[in-house]
Amino acid sequence: MKRRGLLIGFIVICVIVLGIIFYLQMTKTNVLHISREDVIRIYIVDGNTGNITDIEENYFDEIYEALDSLKLSNKMKVNSTGWNKKIVICDDTNAEELIINTSTKIILSGYFYDIDSEQGEKILNIINKLS
Repeated sequence: MKRRGLLIGFIVICVIVLGIIFYLQMTKTNVLHISREDVIRIYIVDGNTGNITDIEENYFDEIYEALDSLKLSNKMKVNSTGWNKKIVICDDTNAEELIINTSTKIILSGYFYDIDSEQGEKILNIINKLS
């Protein structure tokens, strides 16, 4: 009887651990769905003025790597329309938009995500340098 209880406990723990692993893998959100090799244009839109700045191709790697390394967490539906900077990355057929709301929040596909403040500051510094 004692063995049976241990076996059931072990199975329950395994199911919980596998469920957590599965959940974490399924909720991972890729920031970019365009490969770096396919990027033909990147531009930045200022949310306050509407000014559009085309980014020179020699800065594509820097921006792409900074965005691709973002770790997203705490997905929440957007209830606000104000934003700081929007980055648009284009290939031949698609354009992906990523809105930098603050150094700790981005908007992607209609959802707020929390990001690490150091990563957010790095991206904002790159954007401010180029726009």
